[in-house]
Amino acid sequence: MRFHHNIYPHCFSRDMKRNRIKFVTILFLGLSCALYFSLIFNNNLWVDEAFSASIIREDWHTLIQRTVDDTLPPFYNVAAKLFVSIFGFNAPVLKAFSVIPMALTIAFSASFFKKNFGTMPAIISAVLLVGSPWLLHYGIEIRMYSWGLFFVTMAGLSAFSIDKSLSEARLVEKRDLLLISLWTAAAGYTHHFALVSAGFIWLVLFLSNLSSIKSAKTPENKLASWKNLKRFLISAAFAFILYLPCFALAIYQIKNASSYFSLSPLSLSTLKSDLVYPFVTGYTPLSLLFLVSLAAWVVLHFTLGIRKGKASLSSFRFCYLGFAVYYMTLFFGYAVSFALGKSYFTARYLVPSLGLLWVSISLIPAELLSYVRDSEILNKSRESHSIIGCLCAWSAAVGLAVTLSSYMKEFKGEYFPRVDQMTEWFDENLGPNDGYLIYEDLYQIELCFRYYYPDLKKYDWDSIDQIKGNIWYFEVPGYEDYLELCEEHGYGKIFIDDMNFDRYNFRLYKLEKL
Repeated sequence: MRFHHNIYPHCFSRDMKRNRIKFVTILFLGLSCALYFSLIFNNNLWVDEAFSASIIREDWHTLIQRTVDDTLPPFYNVAAKLFVSIFGFNAPVLKAFSVIPMALTIAFSASFFKKNFGTMPAIISAVLLVGSPWLLHYGIEIRMYSWGLFFVTMAGLSAFSIDKSLSEARLVEKRDLLLISLWTAAAGYTHHFALVSAGFIWLVLFLSNLSSIKSAKTPENKLASWKNLKRFLISAAFAFILYLPCFALAIYQIKNASSYFSLSPLSLSTLKSDLVYPFVTGYTPLSLLFLVSLAAWVVLHFTLGIRKGKASLSSFRFCYLGFAVYYMTLFFGYAVSFALGKSYFTARYLVPSLGLLWVSISLIPAELLSYVRDSEILNKSRESHSIIGCLCAWSAAVGLAVTLSSYMKEFKGEYFPRVDQMTEWFDENLGPNDGYLIYEDLYQIELCFRYYYPDLKKYDWDSIDQIKGNIWYFEVPGYEDYLELCEEHGYGKIFIDDMNFDRYNFRLYKLEKL
């Protein structure tokens, strides 16, 4: 009886602790996903989102034709079309479709860390995947970037399992090779630079494979390493075969678009900006604090990792896989653009690699604490514990500030009140035969209005007489001179109001025949 009296409270206490840890983990995962979903209930779009929405709205035949004529792979348009066919076509549904892969990334990353490294990196990954700069922005955008991020991150998680087998000189599981092939092909069907990022994961694994062959100490290990290389090459060929139909489409698209497609020019200034792109919060002092905090973790982790023997630790290499993939993708984009003499790269093409970057960084604090715990000298040193404790507290405070800053910035942008005022006014005043005139650069407001009011047609001064209903004029800043032509064409102007939505503004006039 005494034995049972002592053991049951101990087991009960251990179960309670396990349940508390599970509850905290689920709480962080739930809050991270909830922050994303809290930003979708609005009708605020910018031009790229409106362009994607206009394709998704089309019937299947037109959607396929416009996708082929575009410069991007087909996955997003086709999958989003299926999604809205079930749940309806509107901005919140389209934004929810972009949030789903972010929620999946959070869930799968946390599961991966919980299984391989414990609870702490699982929670850290959930926090970083929602609070880090740009992720909330692109995680709700009606574009393909969040899906590209999901596929690249999953390829990176599969790469860890493969690299672990390589470092232990044992055969790589066929399941892991199949998964990384599928994730890579999916990345290729989502965005060209998602494929580039996934391709660099394969390059890192290939180098790791060669290293395992070189370092094999027994004939059995060497044989396993050569078999792994064979399996690796077969898997790479399989991934390419899966991607082959999209590759043919990409060649056709690039050939057709090469004459007109070009992004903002690249320069030393843009390179400096892109080098720190993942860490920029939009507020310089906070960005500096964020960078200092991250640098402190990396320096300590790298230094202690080398002392412990980083060559034998696949987990150590995984901590820096995200950095490697991000910067290789960046330099590849610049190299291709400079080689072809035209810019085919912009910072947002790095977004698919950001998920893997922050997921791999999530492991650094856990690994560092592991190094301290396993070191007899550091574990007994009060100074080392004080340094780590202060760094944890400092990083938590900075991380909370970055998360709040990112969320408030996106909340303010998504729930911009003027968009509802604008749509309410047009809903009440637009007639079936109305038309409008607008002169602007890059047709951004026009493309957005194709989403908001697809039946409202645009005209110009030469075709204005074809409008049978009310004539509206959108005066864009910088293009005021065009409005002065109204009297030459026999029209007077009546100012209605200043209109705003997302990042755009214009002055609305009604034109009447003199």
